[in-house]
Amino acid sequence: MIVRPEVENDFESIRELTVSAFTQSPLGYSGEGELIDRIRVACCDGISLVADEGGCVVGHVLLSPATLRGAGGVVIGMGLGPMAVRPQRQGEGIGALLVREAIVVLQQLGTPFLVVLGHPTYYTRFGFERASALGFFCGYPDVPDDAFMILVLDESMRSRLGGVVRYHDAFDDAM
Repeated sequence: MIVRPEVENDFESIRELTVSAFTQSPLGYSGEGELIDRIRVACCDGISLVADEGGCVVGHVLLSPATLRGAGGVVIGMGLGPMAVRPQRQGEGIGALLVREAIVVLQQLGTPFLVVLGHPTYYTRFGFERASALGFFCGYPDVPDDAFMILVLDESMRSRLGGVVRYHDAFDDAM
């Protein structure tokens, strides 16, 4: 299995696996496929990675710009999501492989932080912390505090006075 950037021929497979994964989740949400399409159109700075096994896309993660506004000014980092793995392949470490590779790519690019709205026990294993503990808050209402997490990639971010983080505008309809 390899992790590589998506190509146009992957779009249909990504949509299918994402819709399948999210409709089978306890949340039962299927809007993630449309969200990915909106981000592709609206965001030229996104990073989309796939887990490819023998030419078959078995997992996908999308990274898009996230904006921190606070007393220290405006800082652009990245937001992780959506991420999905084919339901029949979940639990095999494919999602973890995608998250780790995404972090490596962002470190190479010098990205200061990565945020995620997700399951705390899953993402903390990669170094994510509850964002509010560091003074960073989600810019969307009704987001559970423990589900909004940050991975500080540039340690100078820890000394900032915090602020509000918002995902790319393409997320507005989903939040």
